[in-house]
Amino acid sequence: MKMTDKDPTARTVTQGEQILRKLLLTRFSMRQLVAYIAVYDYRNIQAAAHQLYLDHSTVSKSISEIEIALNMKLFVRHTRGVTPTAAADVFYRHSKQIANQCTRTAAELARITTGAAIHVVIGCVSYLDTIAIKAVSRFKLQHDGKLVVRLLFGHTADLHRRLKLEEIDLAICRLGTHAEQPDIHAETVYDVGDVIVVRPDHPCASQPDITLKELLQYPWILPPPNNPFRSYLESMFHEEGLPLPSDVFEIASTFAARGILLDNPNVVCTLPSKSISSDLQQGSLLQLNLPIKLTQPPVGVLHRPGVTMDAYAESLILSLRETAKEP
Repeated sequence: MKMTDKDPTARTVTQGEQILRKLLLTRFSMRQLVAYIAVYDYRNIQAAAHQLYLDHSTVSKSISEIEIALNMKLFVRHTRGVTPTAAADVFYRHSKQIANQCTRTAAELARITTGAAIHVVIGCVSYLDTIAIKAVSRFKLQHDGKLVVRLLFGHTADLHRRLKLEEIDLAICRLGTHAEQPDIHAETVYDVGDVIVVRPDHPCASQPDITLKELLQYPWILPPPNNPFRSYLESMFHEEGLPLPSDVFEIASTFAARGILLDNPNVVCTLPSKSISSDLQQGSLLQLNLPIKLTQPPVGVLHRPGVTMDAYAESLILSLRETAKEP
């Protein structure tokens, strides 16, 4: 094929994209997008209509109009509701971003006219809650009194999804595969330093050379399934040829795990050392002489690039690093 020749397949794709782009820019109203988002969320047209205080027929018509304009089926309808198609997943993600941008635009316009406070929404993984709360407090003090900080907790994948949908502005989590995204900037803040801890009166507390196998007879606190740190712990036991503990509490929150650990003399738990540094210094918790032989991803801050968020991210990173250095 000569360099001047055009690939007919590529031309068709480009034309198709241009047609869809024109449709998306000219054929849809916010009313239709709001109805679509509700149907996707509820998986039921009647429930969506009830939530929006609209008739079933009005919401159903909006969905049909979108499908006709796109020439794509977005939902498979059945007696119990609807099931989204692959195209529906894509359309939802971008529709949600548009709706979130409208909400943010309204908030920013209101601030201009009323002098209202600026809102920054920070998402944090639950197992970093203790250190994050201290850091966010420090972050808030670095700004004037008109900055409202909202702190939400969730698992890493959920925070990353909400960040891309612009439901949150910043995310505090372990880095790794979720950080490798072209539209998300990731900054390493500190290494976690996970340790295995017990109460000082635990039966194994005085044993200098305790093994992981010996600890299996005691109750453990583990993160819930599908939690990234749970996967690392599973690998730790697997490398030793051991099963996971069978007597467990499944808890995502470091704060809650610490509370249960302090109330139960026989429980074993793995926690970030920086989150329980005061407990270790005061002697209310004891680190066992059993290192975790796995390299953990560092804690970092994720955010969408932009002048305003870059400044807030830098401020939050500084707050986290200062908090992590505290004894």
